[in-house]
Amino acid sequence: MDGSLVEIRSLRKEAREIIMDVPCHNITPRVLPHYHKWIPQYGETFFYWFGLQPRICITNPDMVKQVLSNKFGFYTKDKPRPAIAALLGKGLVLTNGTDWVRHRRVVSPAFTMDKLKVMTKRMGSCALSMLDSWQDLVMRSAKCEYLPTKWNRHKWEVERKATSTLRRIIQARLDSKESGYGNDLLGLMMESSTNTRGGLALSMDEIISECKTFFFVGHETTANLLTWAMFLLGSNQDWQERLREEVLRECGTEAPNADALSKLKLVTMVLLEALRLYCPVIMMTRRTSMDMKLGEITVPKDVLVTIPLIVIHRSEKYWGADACEFNPYRFADGIAKAGNHPNALMAFSMGPRVCVGQNFAMMEAKTVLVMILQRFSFSLSPQYKHAPVDMLTLHPQFGMPVTVVVMTLVIVLLLLLWNFFAVLLWRPYQLTKFFNRQGIRGPRYAFMGGSLVEIKNLKKAASQTTMDAKCHNITPRILPHYHKWIPQYGETFLYWFGLQPRICITDLEMVKQVLSNKFGFFTK
Repeated sequence: MDGSLVEIRSLRKEAREIIMDVPCHNITPRVLPHYHKWIPQYGETFFYWFGLQPRICITNPDMVKQVLSNKFGFYTKDKPRPAIAALLGKGLVLTNGTDWVRHRRVVSPAFTMDKLKVMTKRMGSCALSMLDSWQDLVMRSAKCEYLPTKWNRHKWEVERKATSTLRRIIQARLDSKESGYGNDLLGLMMESSTNTRGGLALSMDEIISECKTFFFVGHETTANLLTWAMFLLGSNQDWQERLREEVLRECGTEAPNADALSKLKLVTMVLLEALRLYCPVIMMTRRTSMDMKLGEITVPKDVLVTIPLIVIHRSEKYWGADACEFNPYRFADGIAKAGNHPNALMAFSMGPRVCVGQNFAMMEAKTVLVMILQRFSFSLSPQYKHAPVDMLTLHPQFGMPVTVVVMTLVIVLLLLLWNFFAVLLWRPYQLTKFFNRQGIRGPRYAFMGGSLVEIKNLKKAASQTTMDAKCHNITPRILPHYHKWIPQYGETFLYWFGLQPRICITDLEMVKQVLSNKFGFFTK
């Protein structure tokens, strides 16, 4: 009758008593203790019984891709618990088959990048309201502790209020459709669902379900991502300062727009690492609708395939020896190259049911995090207990108390001044020293201008020379600075074109290495 339930409950009860060290990110023993025990015992793919329900666990990314990328409905979403269905509605997350296709076709246009860019201003204004309330709290006391809401919603009351509120909002939009549905998510979704006869491709109840899905799923997951990102930055102050410098350099103290957000490489890297280590959804499941060949094994109909993301995201096989460490630099070249497998990060799923709102979620998370970094400095409270727990999404069991300090104008100006100093003096000095240690020399860096003054003078003098018609040595006239520097510093040398460091190479093997690279390591 129980299958492995007794053992699972016993292991989970013991795990709930564990309080982890703050620097430790290996949360599998606490969050999925049965998987932590069984994988070394039975292997990366194993079979168990959840009561009377047969389940097979897979952690191989190729097998996961086979399941999640299937377009023929052979691996379907499992039927949700009634409480979850009432909370989320029958939207994209819970539907299958033709209903899912119809909903996806209507919703997808609302999440194109052009539409999302329009929403950045609204995201910024919402974030500003939240941060103003933070500032009021901080000003009333020496410090402020922020604790995210616990999982204490009364499901039936929430379901009733949410449905009636959404019905009222949607009806108001329908009544004023001549002036447009609005440029927020609901308006864009209603606009894209309007059919050629002026009606809606989705019914009122279906639009309500999608709104509930995006409100609860979208808010819950993004809020959790930001909570864990603040945990990581609060316990890694060096990274918090790096991000703040990048934010002030690219955005200043203004609310960010879409173009500024796209330039925040370090912010993106930290959010991706937060998704890897503290993925809001730690497990995905699919039910086989018929007997299936999965990798080298045959899986019968009605078996639940479980995909433990937190196990895959911490596998040394796919992430290296530092798999359980916070290292955003692993995402410096993008998601596909971060691990030893292009699909090692699965925070947004993959295949036909890849998260339709992933760009929205990342844009929203970036906007809020940027505005927090602009206005506040924060660190983990000594009262924080590191105890992640799975409650539909990954939560800190005892909340996330954080000590917050307002970034005053003086502090912001000092940071901007430091950033100015770092760009104009410190970086050129460090980079020149770095190349000098490798035997690479070049003309001295001049403050702000680099080598530009010398280049301009040499080019001006060269432009006034007239060559003999039989002379084909045009380098002194066309590239007079290269003509001067190669004999002086060698075939490979460093110089500064203003604030831009440039390295000249003339060795053909090095040229071949640069131009033949297929992985985008040397871009235009």
